[in-house]
Amino acid sequence: MSSDPRSDKQYFLEKTKLSRVTLFIFGLYFLLVMRLKVMGLENVPAKGGCLLVSNHLAQIDSFLLLHILPRPIAFMAKEEVFLHPASDYFCRHLGAFPVHRDRLDRWALKYALKVLDHNCILGIYPEGGRSGQKQLQEAKVGPAYLAIKSGRPLLPIAITGTHRVCKQWRPLRACVTVRFGEPLYPLPGESPQALTERMMQTIAAMLPAEMQGVYQVQAAS
Repeated sequence: MSSDPRSDKQYFLEKTKLSRVTLFIFGLYFLLVMRLKVMGLENVPAKGGCLLVSNHLAQIDSFLLLHILPRPIAFMAKEEVFLHPASDYFCRHLGAFPVHRDRLDRWALKYALKVLDHNCILGIYPEGGRSGQKQLQEAKVGPAYLAIKSGRPLLPIAITGTHRVCKQWRPLRACVTVRFGEPLYPLPGESPQALTERMMQTIAAMLPAEMQGVYQVQAAS
């Protein structure tokens, strides 16, 4: 990791003053623009490392999860948001770290394992980005690989309604639901692809049928 220029920067695994102020402001914003329903929060481990894996509808998804969870989350985020010095500083203080999405990024994988080794929560969107169709797209195997490599559980999350927040101009607040499933532990001999399929089937089962996308048939069977 030392040869990568990203190693010269500090990434925060604990809450910072900036993150506390930011989440306080977003908390007020969420009260104004959404009717939030959270289900299954008791499934989030009180301690120890785990991987949050969720569908991704809107830019505010990460801030919403940071607002809901009592523990900090280190999100793996696309490198583009770190290109400007101001956004780079802001994202790092919120716990995020960059990943090159167009190629195998060994630095990001090693840092992700470091997050888990420090008994922290790692946040990843398995689809690799926001779903423009608001339906599940084919997932990448990275989260499952990290779970198998580290022996840490995957915590599946299903989000609905956040894509309506920024489009909501009426007085009625948008309905947003966040469902936390039970932790998924890698099975002995389970491949990253098989674990990815099991993970996405679990997320799909917590979503409405019209949002299950490429995992709809399996989730309905």
